[in-house]
Amino acid sequence: MTAAKKFATQEQHEALKAEVRSQATAIERLSVRVEVISHDTTRLTRDVAEIREEMNERFDAVDARFETVDGQLGSLGRELAKTRD
Repeated sequence: MTAAKKFATQEQHEALKAEVRSQATAIERLSVRVEVISHDTTRLTRDVAEIREEMNERFDAVDARFETVDGQLGSLGRELAKTRD
């Protein structure tokens, strides 16, 4: 009986119930979307971490090659200096 006192008519009560059901459905859909987005975000974050690790490895390899070339140029420069002397 308390619920009936809160609503002026049965039609208003039914309309409010339908609206609540509709909102519950919308909330459920949003929850599913949030879960999918969370899953995708986790996967993308993992992918980015793997790419970053690969890029760091490549940077280290390139850096090592430059150090080798720099060392070879340094020794070549010393050899040229000796021949000039």
